[in-house]
Amino acid sequence: MTFEDLCSKIIDISNWDEQFYSDFRSMELRTEDEDFILNLLFQKELDDAWTSFLLRHDRSRAAKAVTVQNGIIKPGKKVATLKPIRGDELEALDLPPINWVCDDILPEGVAILSAAPKSFKSYMMLDLCTSVCRGGSFLGHSCAKAEALYFDLESGKRRPRDRLKQILGGKPFPKELLIITGEQGVARIGEGFEEQVEELLSDNPNIRLMVIDVLRRIRPASKRGQNAYDFDYETITPLVQITTNHPGLCIVLVTHDRKMKDYSDWMNNMSGSTGLSGAVDVVWCLSKEKRGTQEAELRISGRDVKGDELRIEFDEDAMKWHCLGTAEDIRKRRFKTEYMNNPVIRTIKKGIEVFKGQYTATAAQIIRDSEIWQISIHETPQKVAKEITKYAPMLRADGISYEHGTGRKSREITFTQIIQHFGFDDIAEGEEI
Repeated sequence: MTFEDLCSKIIDISNWDEQFYSDFRSMELRTEDEDFILNLLFQKELDDAWTSFLLRHDRSRAAKAVTVQNGIIKPGKKVATLKPIRGDELEALDLPPINWVCDDILPEGVAILSAAPKSFKSYMMLDLCTSVCRGGSFLGHSCAKAEALYFDLESGKRRPRDRLKQILGGKPFPKELLIITGEQGVARIGEGFEEQVEELLSDNPNIRLMVIDVLRRIRPASKRGQNAYDFDYETITPLVQITTNHPGLCIVLVTHDRKMKDYSDWMNNMSGSTGLSGAVDVVWCLSKEKRGTQEAELRISGRDVKGDELRIEFDEDAMKWHCLGTAEDIRKRRFKTEYMNNPVIRTIKKGIEVFKGQYTATAAQIIRDSEIWQISIHETPQKVAKEITKYAPMLRADGISYEHGTGRKSREITFTQIIQHFGFDDIAEGEEI
């Protein structure tokens, strides 16, 4: 029997034909001919008697080309052919740069902001949106001007309007800002949300920032027996696909912190499993040492961002967050202030001044001299020695060297003003130079 004969025979088939199966198995068919035969069967949509055809067909490539739905043979899912790229080809590629919604801290892709309830995170997100709409600055970082879409899923229209009035301080609301509130029938992920977003992006192609406040309102129900990691990762995957379909788009998801803090790794404080942080491109974590304080740290980590910790402060008059600097900058400034005001250091500097560039004293003598010079150190000699060790890098940066005596004079410390002065900018507590 020829291939053409086999094809002709299919046209007349209505019930299972053992002879047809035998002929099919005995022929040495090319892969494309096997697929052609199966496609003819697809078109006929033969009944469940043909299900055994697939079960008995041991040619793996052809078998993968079909599936059985309610006893009807249908085309299977087409598996893509993998085509690797060689290293030299990858090196030669002219790839576009990363699109930044907010320079250095928020690139295209999916990001997540985690914070405690009632910590002004929604004000932060609205400020981010208006900064993008104006092409302004957010926490000291420039924003690319574009349209922004804000899903306020826990509110009606009144709350975002009132918050925008506070943030903008009487300035007109930007027309580039689009807002969807909770009463508008926003679907959950996997239940129509993706289609709603694609339609919005099709109608508004200039959107580059989308904020979903909060993630919980669009999360699907978990499958029975599904572990938390898989559930969280699969929740984010459709959103990642949306950003892949729309280069330059950033989706920011707002979520809450856990009640129980994990001080070993700040990322573990996010509500949910590590599947969330693993699936997104950028993680922001807003945390306060105490609820009543206005200062907080914004920790940032991601695939394309340099990990950073920003020290920020909420201005209740402007209802905005302002950046005070990186957390490391703040620590250095505070350590410098402590050093400059420390009575032990002030006494040492006074001694160098009085004794023309060099001051020798024991810890106990430093305490007594502080009283003479009206500085007053209210510490023990042991504590004074510890303070000198603590501030050793700062003394060096301040142009002061010191060394301990030997033998009978081992308790004496000689402080000397030196010419070289390193400056304080790169010195923090516990560092050496």
